[in-house]
Amino acid sequence: MLFPITHIQKSVFSLAGLAILAAGTVTVSAFQALPVKAAKGKGQSSQSQVGAKAEKIDSFHEVHHHIVHQKFKLAAEKARILAVDGHPKAQTVLGMLYQAGLGVEKDMKTALYWLEKAAEQGLREAESYLGHLYLEGRVVEKDLDKAEHWLLKAAQHGEREAQVHLGLMYMDDKWAKKDIKHAEVWLREAALQDSEEAKIALEKIPGVKALEKRTKESQQAYSDGLYSIKDSWAGYGEIVKSVGAASAAASSGP
Repeated sequence: MLFPITHIQKSVFSLAGLAILAAGTVTVSAFQALPVKAAKGKGQSSQSQVGAKAEKIDSFHEVHHHIVHQKFKLAAEKARILAVDGHPKAQTVLGMLYQAGLGVEKDMKTALYWLEKAAEQGLREAESYLGHLYLEGRVVEKDLDKAEHWLLKAAQHGEREAQVHLGLMYMDDKWAKKDIKHAEVWLREAALQDSEEAKIALEKIPGVKALEKRTKESQQAYSDGLYSIKDSWAGYGEIVKSVGAASAAASSGP
């Protein structure tokens, strides 16, 4: 039941309200305003995050542009800023530049540092690149265990070349970890991505034609999105080609 408020009660409430204000207590109206203020701050934070992300994308496009146009010093400067901030693609590029000595002093230790930073974030191109470095053993000491480690990660992320070379590694008679079963698994996955090298290698495995059912299962898994080609790094091949060509030109001298 509601009771009418008398003039005396109004006066008491008014005095009580003044006492609360004097004591510094937050009023109802002030408290109600807080969520609005918080929501505004949250919105601003979200907008700022979107802006920062867009800025990173634009900055990396600059890195890409500088490399393609062989402005390696500018590329290294831009890439370093992003790499320190945790940008995996920039870390990969910076690692490549240190490996080749383009725009920076050649330093393989620093190159590996940045490449590993990118690979540890699950960037499959960096994983594959590291795996191939250790597999080839030209610029770093050959280490098949490290090669397997990084190529396996890249292969699991759908990197076709990593799948091919991992399969070939498992077929190698000279390697203590030779495993035809695993070789077939990864060569099949690469073959499903239209790798001719993988298809040729599969033909060398005895009894491979008797495993048609496994091929269909693998095809189904691939079709269902086990590997997502759309996640590949657009422009990566162009960057690798540009760095490789400049590095070869620098090595050959005048």
